[in-house]
Amino acid sequence: MIQKQEIDLAIELLNKGQFSQAVDVLNSIKTKDIHILRKILYLKALSFDSLKKYDQAIKNYYNLIDIDKLNLPSHFNLGNIFLKIEQIDKAELFFKRCLAIDKNFEPALVNLTSIYLKQKRFKENIDLLKNDLYQNQTLNFNKLISFLETKNHIEFLQFYRKINNNFDLSENEKSKFLNLIGIYFKNFSKHKAAALYFKKSLKYEFNHLTNNNYLSCKILLDLENNLTKKEKNITTSLPISNKVQYLKKSKKIRMGFISSDFREHAVNYQLFDFFSLLAKDDKFILDFFYNYHTNDHLTNKLKSQIKNWSNIFFQNDEDIFQNIKDKQLDFLIDLNGLSDGNRNAIFDNKPAPCLINWCGWLTSTFNKNFDYILGDSFVFSGSQKDDYFENALSMPRIWSTLSKSLIKNKPNKIKNIKNEKSVFICPQRYDKINEEVILCWKDIVNSDSTKELYLSNNCYADPFILQKILKKFKYYDCNINKIKFFYNNDRFRSLEIYKKADIALDTFPYSGGTTTFELLYLNIPVVTLKGNHFISNTSYSLNMNLKLDHCVANSASDYTSKSIELSKNPKLYLDVQNQIIKKIHKDDFFSSSYFYKDFVSLFL
Repeated sequence: MIQKQEIDLAIELLNKGQFSQAVDVLNSIKTKDIHILRKILYLKALSFDSLKKYDQAIKNYYNLIDIDKLNLPSHFNLGNIFLKIEQIDKAELFFKRCLAIDKNFEPALVNLTSIYLKQKRFKENIDLLKNDLYQNQTLNFNKLISFLETKNHIEFLQFYRKINNNFDLSENEKSKFLNLIGIYFKNFSKHKAAALYFKKSLKYEFNHLTNNNYLSCKILLDLENNLTKKEKNITTSLPISNKVQYLKKSKKIRMGFISSDFREHAVNYQLFDFFSLLAKDDKFILDFFYNYHTNDHLTNKLKSQIKNWSNIFFQNDEDIFQNIKDKQLDFLIDLNGLSDGNRNAIFDNKPAPCLINWCGWLTSTFNKNFDYILGDSFVFSGSQKDDYFENALSMPRIWSTLSKSLIKNKPNKIKNIKNEKSVFICPQRYDKINEEVILCWKDIVNSDSTKELYLSNNCYADPFILQKILKKFKYYDCNINKIKFFYNNDRFRSLEIYKKADIALDTFPYSGGTTTFELLYLNIPVVTLKGNHFISNTSYSLNMNLKLDHCVANSASDYTSKSIELSKNPKLYLDVQNQIIKKIHKDDFFSSSYFYKDFVSLFL
């Protein structure tokens, strides 16, 4: 009891800044109790540290670590002391030990990444900062600097966009990040853009370094303008042959797309309008490699817009590889992945310097020759770097788009008065409807507020599949009288069936893709469960981009309760529908034109 009183007195003296007196009190305590001894050593170390008697502080921390090898505060404080006395190697060692004890201990991570930056160990810094985003903005800032210094320009811009999209930055943080973007543009001699960002940075916080950067950019910009005027005068007197050379355009980007789905297919339903816009852009030369044996009306329509079109279905892999290699592409984008119709053997070597996996296979290709998987910040949310063989490459808004020109069906009008009972729908294949999904749906189907559940997919034309899925519902005590099956080979008739429903239920862990785009375009809310992988987060991305928070669940029980609440609450349902109409039909969020601009900006 006396020892506790003395320790409390020492803590009180420490708080008052009376460090020498605290040490005297602590030295007077005699004990063999290991718990009390830990407290004494730690408090003495803190006192000596405050008195700048670093040798004594280090000695006490070492004694404490001998007793308690996993004492995190002691390791961290030792690291800080070695920083103060400029023994950087030892400081680094103790911060690393902190992370070995707790890999998420951000104070140690901040100090270690700062050491790496000062020593210009930028690649080590990137390896250290493995998380996609950090709550601590210093870590995000240091990671951004490392991308800039290692000339990882795509990663730099993508990471900046993620920070900008996911955080409400303080004025000081905004100033720092905007200043860094200014430096990025300055490095590329884009002085106009650099000056703009430096000027924005100064609005939030006056900084002499930023101000100097801004002024230097202004001087360079004025110089460039004067030079440009002189060059214009010079070129008027040049011979014609020299003029042509002087005005020659910079190299165009040569980009290839390979797929078996340039036809009536979900991938083409997303990208057809986008391809049409990209084909008209004179900054690109496009090559399409089509791996299917027949052409339908969509194939012919797309083919008429693409100058360099090859049907590779009847070619062997070696010839296809050589054909692509001869094109000297800058980028080759594979829209098949491991899905049906792929030609994966050609990627065993690299037919183009940059290979990208996108859209047709929403997970890793498991091929190390691929450089990127193209998505957005939401589909990669919760993912680990080890989940993909490819690097994650994010579009500024969303991972894909919808070709509205291919939809004849008019969207549902808003339901000002919702039906008392709701019709739910799921248009996914039966193999996505697993037991976990059915367990969630059971309470939804059996709810008094549910009229029916429509399962709409061509697979249900097979009576064996229909009976198999029905048997599963029956096994989990679902009211099978409320379940109706639809199948139709005509896309537009299928979309009319969608329009009869009030709410769509997404599957998990394999989420909807094109079907979610279509449902939302028809003004039907889609309830989805957030996952931790691209293939689980496609519908989540759409809902988050559209700011439909109520349609996103974080657990199975949350998924069920949100679906039932949306069904029972007419005001909530009306608010959700209004938000869908605002974002999709008024703000034109599903515009292929916007998506095309984002895509071009990213690749330029």
